[in-house]
Amino acid sequence: MLDPDAIDREVAVARLRRVEALTAALEARLPLVSRSRSDGDAWLAAERLLDQALRTGARLAAQLVAAGALGAPESEAGMFACLGTKGWLSEADARVLVELSEAADALADGTAASEPEVLRAQLASAPHALRAFLRAAARRVGGAAQ
Repeated sequence: MLDPDAIDREVAVARLRRVEALTAALEARLPLVSRSRSDGDAWLAAERLLDQALRTGARLAAQLVAAGALGAPESEAGMFACLGTKGWLSEADARVLVELSEAADALADGTAASEPEVLRAQLASAPHALRAFLRAAARRVGGAAQ
């Protein structure tokens, strides 16, 4: 159960809107990325949009985890995993978000050079998982309104 007093609804709604906008922008870029192997700018823009959506989503997930007293995950990926484990998000969507978060971290710190086909598949799966997260979060945040 979400404690309505434990969540800053205004911040949560702003994060919901930001993730939605970033997801829409990512979706708009996907056709260009899926057709192109050489357009480095399109790839970088898509990676950046995904990274921003995941980081903002993880901050929102952290709000939900704290307000629901669900545990104390130590990473962005852990926030999504916790929501999946506790049934606030489907296990399948949580798993995709965990994988995307881990891949985004690896790309950001330079420890992984993802193959274009792997990255393309990850980018393609992102909007569905992010929208599922947004629906789950909106139900919880909406229920926190007094």
